[in-house]
Amino acid sequence: MLVVGGSRETPGGVLLAGIAALRVGAGRLQLATADSVARELAIAVPEARVIGLLENNSGTVFGSAANAVSAETEGADAVLVGTGALDADETGELLCGLLQYVGDTTTIIIDAAGLGFLAQESAMLLRFSGRTVVTLRSVETWTSAPGESRFRDRSGHAALGTAGSGDVLAGALTGLAARGADPLRATLWAVHCHGLAGEAAAGRGPGIGLLARELLAELPYVLRSLEA
Repeated sequence: MLVVGGSRETPGGVLLAGIAALRVGAGRLQLATADSVARELAIAVPEARVIGLLENNSGTVFGSAANAVSAETEGADAVLVGTGALDADETGELLCGLLQYVGDTTTIIIDAAGLGFLAQESAMLLRFSGRTVVTLRSVETWTSAPGESRFRDRSGHAALGTAGSGDVLAGALTGLAARGADPLRATLWAVHCHGLAGEAAAGRGPGIGLLARELLAELPYVLRSLEA
């Protein structure tokens, strides 16, 4: 799988998403982010291949950088775009570029800065219908797909509102998709695992001050409990 996002100021979102994907059983992990922080990210996540992308003076990945990961995009089972990114315009251009290289069976997950661009350019996803996931999470999360029922998930804890929690969810979703789950089932499982991980992590402490990184260690256990 491939995660494309982050910036000089926010490489942590890519880190959280990548580790979350590994924690739910993804195999080969590739991370692409601003070149100025790629080396540090590679050290922080030694299990991943990390690719540095050209960035502007503010540390934002250029929207034109998609060709630097064309082969990785084409060969990935799942691609996550936007996690940790801050600039909606550059991320939107980057997303458009990446879509040129996406494989015929690749699942595409769009998160964070990528969402704002979709509000204006949603038609560009028409040819990827059935294999694209747009992520939103709240206290009560509704998930559906064309022609499918609507599913409601109320698992979780207020502490999941902490910074980086959404990156963990996006990464878990992408990891499950990379394992072979179809987009709807990957989303349903990821949302529920994310909620249960929040409940478990918050239950070990005072229920406040939860760090998103603490969710990562919980994911394999809650996933295993659901598979049992």
